[in-house]
Amino acid sequence: MNKYLQNIIREELLNALKEEEIPTSPFTDAEEKFLAKFVELGTQSLGILYTKNEVGIREFLMRSGKDYNLTPDVLSKLMKDGIISIVPYGGYARNEDYTIKCNLPLDELEGLSSGDSKEGDDTDTPPADDAGDTPEPDTAPLDDTGEPQESASSSLDLSKLLVSEQKRHTSTRVYTNKSRALRRLPKGYVVYLEKIIKILGQKLHTDLEKQHLVADILDNLAHNFGLTPKQVYKSFIFYNSQNRLKNVVRESTILNEQAGPNALEIPLSANFESGKYKQLPNNFKQELNIALQGKIKKFLETHKNNEINVTIEAGESQVTNFDNEVSPAKEVKPGYLSQKRAVSLKAFLNAAFSGLVKEKSLSKMPTIDIKTVVGATAYKKGVSDPKDPAYKKEQYVKLIISVKGANHECLIDLKIQIAYDPTQKGGHTCDQAIFEIKANGTSLGIANLNNSAKDKYEKGKLAGYGEWEGKNKYTKDKLGGIFKEIYPKVTKYAIDNFNNEKIKQYPSFYYSEATGEQRKELEKLFNKYLQEKDTKLRVTRRSTSSGRDYLQIVKPGSIDPEVSFVVPQKAVGGQARFTDGQSGGARSQTFILNSAFAKQIQGDNDQIELTIKPLVDTTGKYYMFYNYVYANSYDPNKRAAAGSHSDTPFVTITNAKDDQLYQGFPDAGLSRGSTKEVVLITLDKCGNPLKST
Repeated sequence: MNKYLQNIIREELLNALKEEEIPTSPFTDAEEKFLAKFVELGTQSLGILYTKNEVGIREFLMRSGKDYNLTPDVLSKLMKDGIISIVPYGGYARNEDYTIKCNLPLDELEGLSSGDSKEGDDTDTPPADDAGDTPEPDTAPLDDTGEPQESASSSLDLSKLLVSEQKRHTSTRVYTNKSRALRRLPKGYVVYLEKIIKILGQKLHTDLEKQHLVADILDNLAHNFGLTPKQVYKSFIFYNSQNRLKNVVRESTILNEQAGPNALEIPLSANFESGKYKQLPNNFKQELNIALQGKIKKFLETHKNNEINVTIEAGESQVTNFDNEVSPAKEVKPGYLSQKRAVSLKAFLNAAFSGLVKEKSLSKMPTIDIKTVVGATAYKKGVSDPKDPAYKKEQYVKLIISVKGANHECLIDLKIQIAYDPTQKGGHTCDQAIFEIKANGTSLGIANLNNSAKDKYEKGKLAGYGEWEGKNKYTKDKLGGIFKEIYPKVTKYAIDNFNNEKIKQYPSFYYSEATGEQRKELEKLFNKYLQEKDTKLRVTRRSTSSGRDYLQIVKPGSIDPEVSFVVPQKAVGGQARFTDGQSGGARSQTFILNSAFAKQIQGDNDQIELTIKPLVDTTGKYYMFYNYVYANSYDPNKRAAAGSHSDTPFVTITNAKDDQLYQGFPDAGLSRGSTKEVVLITLDKCGNPLKST
């Protein structure tokens, strides 16, 4: 098929696809008009319901249904599908009031239109300042007109849904922003994909079932897409090495180092009496207390060691207001009442935060700022309508609680000192106290707490090593095993290369029947094989009582080699090892976490495991510190004490401000001679010891 013909076919197919009517949304027009309200108002929740039963829903639909384009049928259908939920307004800690929550991310609803000609008509948020020239009630009047019609089935469905709706939460989400191919799908299809994943998740209860499901889906995708096993494996490589979803999820909770974690926003619906600002109304206090004991407290406890900033943002329209705290009341400029009310709110929050500090939910008082925002909609007294929804939209109060810097900043400059302090407990004079310290698997370096003879010199004789080596490394059985391994190679060489019929007939005579030159050749070959096994081994000639010569491996002499006792300095933070130079004296190593190590160690973990691994053994990098003199002893207590030190070191942890977070001897359960890595102490994500430690 030539290129010209291919282009014609391609163009015809594209035209056919464009002409075909493909539904791109899973929602009806009525549902889209309601869901568009979430996008237009930029919020995940709409309205206030005073009770969650059928009566409360009917009252809400009568009061606000028209404003939100919401009918009983739409509400029932979207609740069934899990698109919206009725949840407590102040979080699940309390449930005096309820709100309608959208379970879809707002960016997935972009493009929907409510069809309203005037922006701002849909708000149901009570004003944060006065909505007119004269005092008015803070609650909106009921809407008697235009009551939405509902079907009989929707009423029954709502009744059934209300019982279970409280416990239903959707955490299913298909991330498309950084996907390779999913972003090409219409957004309506993505919604259905999320529903399918959610349903499947409810049917599976174990990790094994979920793993089987993923395998089944891969099988079916491979079959329907015509992929070979090699291509499916390549998909796994894409997932494993380019896990984009992992980055997307992390970005949803943690921003970059400069911006810090996502801020917590708490919109407040309660309001002051007209022109008042000195005292918080009871309903305002109630709403604040619900938030303080719920979302705010949880957020603050998560970041208890970070610098916390609280911004009180008060929005006010340009509608004329009066200060009714003075007599006679006086007209004030826009922004006056919002500023005054924010000051009262700040005093209330300072008292609340002080209580959280006392109960140790917070380590320090947050800083509180006030931000007054005057709306852009112009107002002309006597001409403009003060009840215009455009003004109502500009009247609000919200708290913005943010963390200064990234999560891991509380770990930067954290100091972890591993020490032997003779003033504390017990007695320690030995050279088997070298440990590797790790935090969540990341090595911090070596803590060398040796304080005996080997710690005084850079090199010296390794006392007792030769004797130990002879007893343990060059036993008769071990040398015999080496001989049996080399013997067949040497006899084969003699048979293949020496024209000697007797050796061919009796291979064991390979040496005794060889000529003088051939013997030298065999000895050289045997020693070559021995050197490959151990440079200390060599072969020599022996004779039987009958005078027949043979070769035998010679056991090395008992030699104590000269070795280096220098332990390389490798500690995160570059802090030098401390020593008082005394035998049995104080030794310590301090590790200081920089930003890179703090970020790597903390990661997505809620806690930090500090582990310790003894390094002194008969093999490995630090074999020269093993006590071979003790190992050769007939005293079982000395033999047991030849290996790594077992007493848990003295640990001190301080933060960047040199506040001591921990000091003591953790119970790590080390045993003498063990080189097993064990948990020394468990800390929270900012270095504080957990209560269970």
